Amino acid sequence: MNMTAEKTVRELALENTTATRVFEKLGIDYCCGGNKSLEEACRTSNLLIDQVIDSLEMAEQAEHAAQKDRNWQTAPLADLIAEHRALREAGAVHLLATLDGHDVGLLTIEPTSPVPRLCPDGQPYIGPTATLPGARGQGVGHALVDTALTWAHDHGYQWVSVDFDTANPLSRPFWLHAGFRPAGYGVLRLIDGRPAGQPGSAGGH
Repeated sequence: MNMTAEKTVRELALENTTATRVFEKLGIDYCCGGNKSLEEACRTSNLLIDQVIDSLEMAEQAEHAAQKDRNWQTAPLADLIAEHRALREAGAVHLLATLDGHDVGLLTIEPTSPVPRLCPDGQPYIGPTATLPGARGQGVGHALVDTALTWAHDHGYQWVSVDFDTANPLSRPFWLHAGFRPAGYGVLRLIDGRPAGQPGSAGGH
């Protein structure tokens, strides 16, 4: 995302959904006040423009790291450390699981859900999570989730959300067994041509 102080808050929010999470955290109105430039919005909220841009860039980097083509359940633990540092800079909380003195699992609690329509505003979201293959079946993942739920309860939250790749055979049974329930479905379609029976095209404005 090309980050400039002259862009409007709405433009930045539309370009990257991570911007909306930063704006919500900082109290910047990107809806009704979305026609303001980032510089003007920062001035209105008494925020330093350079610090806001840094937060936006770090959040974008963290999102890119989280969306890499990898399976978080099988990714080497050491490879996640740098990415989790970036998430922490964006306001995330990290939980580390140890077994017999060895680090075997990580769980990230992010301050807001990337899909707030499925979870009340201002409620936390469980982001990148991983357990070493050799530590599975020993309760590590469930211990991390239980700790995350305890953290959320102690901080006054009522809900916590998570999303996962339905193609991952480990994810669905794990999260449903942990008490999570479906709140919605995301669907995807490849645009591989004009739909049958649609000879014309609708103009986009």
